[in-house]
Amino acid sequence: MSDPLRRVRLGISGTPRGLAEWVPALRAVRADVVGVADEDLRAARAAARELGGEGFTSLQDLIAAAPGAVLVASGPALLERIQEAVGAGVSVACVPPLGALPEQLESLARDAEAAGTVAMPALLHRFHPAFAFVADTTLCGDLGPVVQCRCDRATRADLPLPESPEEAARVLEAEAGPSLDLCRWWQGEVLSVSADIALGPRVHGEPFANLICTHPAGASVHHLLRRSRRAAPEQYLVEFASASLSVRCDVRGECQIILCRRGRRPEEITSRVPAAPPPKVAFLDHFLDCVQGAGQPKATLHDYRRIAEILVAARISSRDSAKVALPPVHAHAA
Repeated sequence: MSDPLRRVRLGISGTPRGLAEWVPALRAVRADVVGVADEDLRAARAAARELGGEGFTSLQDLIAAAPGAVLVASGPALLERIQEAVGAGVSVACVPPLGALPEQLESLARDAEAAGTVAMPALLHRFHPAFAFVADTTLCGDLGPVVQCRCDRATRADLPLPESPEEAARVLEAEAGPSLDLCRWWQGEVLSVSADIALGPRVHGEPFANLICTHPAGASVHHLLRRSRRAAPEQYLVEFASASLSVRCDVRGECQIILCRRGRRPEEITSRVPAAPPPKVAFLDHFLDCVQGAGQPKATLHDYRRIAEILVAARISSRDSAKVALPPVHAHAA
């Protein structure tokens, strides 16, 4: 970890609604907010009064205030704002969904590397202690090889279901992106995708998207998206040859982990998860460490490019009713 006394000048770009859920984390980390940029100057000034610094109407003006890094949290033209920060030589943390094509993300990742800046997507499941515990348990091999995983996620009832392929792309990135990245972390790269994506109205509780991803060693992961009338937990089931791990994570981020071994009673093992800061705090702390040269990013735009590739393959698979193989992974994207 870097010296906790060192603080980073941080600029923030985003709408008030998108920034609201980040306020507690921003107050908890070693950052001094120098300003907030939003097209609505009144909103930017209101956010700045809460977080610190000045209000700006453009990211360019915010960058002129010489922040050491920028958090791009929400709002229109998000990808363009990330590009603007990288082009100015400023490290940037960006909050998904990014709404970018794989080739755009790859180009942006290379630009950041060439500029010597950190460009880190907020893949928050990587910073959740319960999911890190499952990753360690899975990778250590004590329970044997993984046979299959199931990821079940319910969207909000007020979230419009996709009526077109373009809308489906946006919904899938926002709702399936986290679990796709999580299973890449747990199981390694996705080799192929089979998907069934339904457009138009669906009955509550009925899946509107089912993605089946094949990982190395033959393990498959089922990603189910359904609509719910009320907030529902994310649910993950990791099946081994003679055991399984069940993870339920509620909307507040609190998780329960159950271990089931063949021939034994289910055992709750949540207490084995080490204490850790909330994911947003852990992410920002790690980002600031990387900005100060005290760590290597746990999540990169190469990782997010891979998520985008999986989602493109899923749309093609659903359209053509066929399994789609993914392109091989470059060494830097592993």
